[in-house]
Amino acid sequence: MSDIFPDIIQTRVENIYFKQHSLLERITFYKDAMKVVKDNPILGAGVGGWASLNEKY
Repeated sequence: MSDIFPDIIQTRVENIYFKQHSLLERITFYKDAMKVVKDNPILGAGVGGWASLNEKY
């Protein structure tokens, strides 16, 4: 792998830990966002909608 990528990229890839909290939180955020889009497809949730709907999802 070191022949293909620079050292900084190789180190970054080697240090990916898929159970990391930030990754799991990001996945949850995107899943919840898709639920909001599904429930509000045309007009959306409005300005500040995520703040008010966050607890629901």
